[in-house]
Amino acid sequence: SNAAGKVLFDGLAPTDVPAPNDELDPTPLTGLAVREVETTVQALYGSYQFKDSGTKWRVARRAANVKLDANAVSFDAMGDGGKLASVVVKAEGDGEMSIGITPTSTAAAGSRTWTTLGARCDADDHFLGFGAQARDVDHRGSVVPLFVSEPGIGKRDDDAPIPIWYIAGSRHASSWPAPVYLAKRGYVGALDTNGRATFGMCAERDSLVISADSDAAKDRTLLFRMFLGDTPKAALAKSTAFFGRPRIPPRLAFAPWNDAIQGSAKVKDLAKYLRDKDIPSSAIWYEDWRGGLFIGDDYKLAEEWDADPALYPELDKLTAELHDQGFASFTYFNTFVQKGLNIWNETAPKGYLVKKQDGSIYEFANVKQKQAGLVDLTNPDAKKFTTDKLKANLAAGVDGWMGDYGEWLQLDAKLADGSDPWQTHNLYPQLWQEAQRAALDATDLGATASPKDRRLSFVRSGWLRNAPLADVVWAGDQSTDLSEDDGLPTVVSMGLGLSILGVSTYGSDVAGYQTALRKPTNQETFYRWVELGAWSPVMRTHHGTQPLKMWVLQTDEASTQHWRDYAILHQQLTPYFELLAKGAHDSGTSIWRHLAVEFPEQPEAWNVHDQFMVGPSIMVAPITKAAWTTHAAEQVR
Repeated sequence: SNAAGKVLFDGLAPTDVPAPNDELDPTPLTGLAVREVETTVQALYGSYQFKDSGTKWRVARRAANVKLDANAVSFDAMGDGGKLASVVVKAEGDGEMSIGITPTSTAAAGSRTWTTLGARCDADDHFLGFGAQARDVDHRGSVVPLFVSEPGIGKRDDDAPIPIWYIAGSRHASSWPAPVYLAKRGYVGALDTNGRATFGMCAERDSLVISADSDAAKDRTLLFRMFLGDTPKAALAKSTAFFGRPRIPPRLAFAPWNDAIQGSAKVKDLAKYLRDKDIPSSAIWYEDWRGGLFIGDDYKLAEEWDADPALYPELDKLTAELHDQGFASFTYFNTFVQKGLNIWNETAPKGYLVKKQDGSIYEFANVKQKQAGLVDLTNPDAKKFTTDKLKANLAAGVDGWMGDYGEWLQLDAKLADGSDPWQTHNLYPQLWQEAQRAALDATDLGATASPKDRRLSFVRSGWLRNAPLADVVWAGDQSTDLSEDDGLPTVVSMGLGLSILGVSTYGSDVAGYQTALRKPTNQETFYRWVELGAWSPVMRTHHGTQPLKMWVLQTDEASTQHWRDYAILHQQLTPYFELLAKGAHDSGTSIWRHLAVEFPEQPEAWNVHDQFMVGPSIMVAPITKAAWTTHAAEQVR
């Protein structure tokens, strides 16, 4: 309970749990339970399908050996067969507490242990958060599995297994999930884990059930933290102070960015077009700096880690020319290493790639159906190699890059530092961002290098403690339409979910990226996405997978003017965005924020999923439905 005596977390009484359904195991509706399982995993294209099978849940029935001290109470949780777990409930500080549960395993090494903690819900409970979730903002009534993965194409209505699980996105598949939520009761709850996690948020019999997975032979403690506050902002201030607050990015992050492909000449043409049309723009990014070509209507990037000599023969001269016109230059990187390329020869013989248990390189099919490996960022030499490649880009005058992917670390890999890949998988985005951070913060890169106060990277993947590393976060590869499952509306949901974690400087691909199973962006989608982009901290175009078919700002004069009008608006908001970014860094309240963060006493605010606040002063209600001219909230009025 809080200082006023309000009950915040009311544990469930012991209850018998039905035998598990191993195809889709329900969360047990009891106060504390433990289960040992054998887990099989299928992994393909950065997506994962798990099947757990094993023992019945063992339910805690009573407490024994209770001990009290000034800041904690500890006891043994006893089940029908004896001691089930050791439990410590501890006051961590002013308005902070933790519940640690360490199960007594009965399983052999190689098995996995699931531990659950349950509490009561009531009719007034609501829960915001869980990172970049495309389909939901308030998660009441949902079971939310969390594991860093490719988000997939489209978003199904549930998380049940299907034959094409490796392509079609499940409801909660996310590049940046996070085991953190804001409860209407007055606290932030966080499961401090690097493994799989599942949250049942009043989904069944008004029970909140928190579950964590661990190796049965290693540290198995479920550690649940609570951060109490009289207001959502007060609770978020404590949770973000603990897990890390967002960076303040360079100013150029908050002015419009534009993109170009197909070489230096095309980049220069775009720069001239923007200046001739008097369109504000702070940066041009060209992700095919290392090569690209059309395969049918799709534009495919090359996978080298150096400038393509045909498309970008003099990268340093291009960046200098753009700087003279007031543009920053951004490029593109990921940590895949395609077999047969120069980058493979630079990494594989040196042991820089993730290995299989037998010591051979862990090869897999990348998105181009080519054999590839993954840089082992637990290897200090491989991590330094990655950072040095990024430094070389900066030394050529580049100001930053898209730091793509981060979801593909295999769970049966052998890592250089000996760590458990089940625990390192969700941390791989953090390792990737640390490598980027080391380059961005470096000195002595040469006279032509970009100065530190204008460098940045933009990333899409993360977990619990990434917010202090990332300059800019983007929503990933939305579909090029207004669909609720994977199009424009998901930008709002994902941004609001990430805001509870502390992620603040956020944007999306204007106007979408992925055309698989969808039509390329049309005029209405482009216009609506531009409008939302203007009110996003970062306003950035992307050419999409089929750039010649996309509706873009150069399509006609009206579209150019539409982009220009909203780019000017966005530019005018730059001082406001900068002020809010500093506030996010100081307080943990992000630039975009849910209405309930500003108006927690308004019951209807907690249900809102398609509106948001930009700081404390501006409410934005984007139109995301085809053919609509007013927002649903306005129609109701």
